[in-house]
Order: sequence, then C-alpha cells, then structure tokens
Amino acid sequence: LGHGTAGRVAQSKSALLLHDVAAQETGNLFQSAPRHSAIALPLMVEDRVIGVIEVLSTQMQQFREQDLHLLQLVADRCATTIERARLFKAVKASQEELQALSRRLMTVQEEERRHIARELHDDIGQHLTLAKLQLQSAQKSIEDGNNTEECLRESIETVDKAIGQVRQLARNLRPSVLDDLGLSMALQ
Repeated sequence: LGHGTAGRVAQSKSALLLHDVAAQETGNLFQSAPRHSAIALPLMVEDRVIGVIEVLSTQMQQFREQDLHLLQLVADRCATTIERARLFKAVKASQEELQALSRRLMTVQEEERRHIARELHDDIGQHLTLAKLQLQSAQKSIEDGNNTEECLRESIETVDKAIGQVRQLARNLRPSVLDDLGLSMALQ
C-alpha cells in the first residue's frame, strides 16, 4: 500500500490519472515497457478495496474524463464479479465442510447403533434368556411338586441385573447431566 500507482490508488480508494508516467513512477511493474499516461481505479466492494485496475498507454495521449467513466464501469463490474466468485467459493467450501460433517455424524450414529445393538444382544439378552430358563425351571419344579424358592430368587436376581443394564444403557444414551446442567455445561 502506498507504493506505485496501484498502491497509491488502493490506499486512497480513489481514481488516479497520470499524464507523464515516466516522470512520476519509479520501480513500476511495467517500467521496461514504454508508457506515457495511465489511469487507475480501485476495485471496491462496499467500502473495501479488493484490487486495482490500471490501464497504461504507450502513446502520448492523455486520458479523458469519459475514459475514466468507462473504466469506472469496468472496475465496478469486475469488483462485483470478483466478490461473487469469492463468495461462491466460500459457500462451496462451507457446503463441502457441512457434507463432511454430515457424513461423520452418520458414521458416529451408525457406530453408536452397533454398540447399542451389541449391548442389548450380549448383556441384556443373555440375562433375559437366563431369567426365562430359570422361570421355566421353576415352573417345572412346581409341576413336579418341588421347592421353587431358589429358582425364583435366582430369576429375580437375573431380572434385577437386566433392569440395571437397561438403566445404565439409557443413562449412557442420555446422561442426566444434560437435563440438570444443559449441553454447554455438560460438555465442560
């Protein structure tokens, strides 16, 4: 900013007409090219400079006010197009990030479903199967006229274990701290 024609235009946010470029510019990007006059305008989006458009002439003509007006139209359209492209790129990047997050969420949900299915099948399912077998044994004992007290006690213990696992699974799915403190405090 502040150096060369483009730097001065970007810093001042205003157009610049030079009628004798060689006398006013040193260290310019186009120094080796013969040039006599220049016109430069900032590319503006709202109140922000996003670039500079510069036109150099190799002839000894001076740019006129209508040249400035025409270049201003070009600069306005270029700035709008550049900003739209930047915004489009940002939106596209956001959409790609959202899609990646959605895929990750689906993967995590599927992993959690598999974990819950395993818990239900391996632990709770086994306890309920054992309780059923114990109750069937108690039923047979009743039919045979034997003492069923021990079979019923074991069945109750097995059902209590299954109930405890169901409660633990439910707590793991929705910890009570979420209800007590809310999501942000629970995460902390």
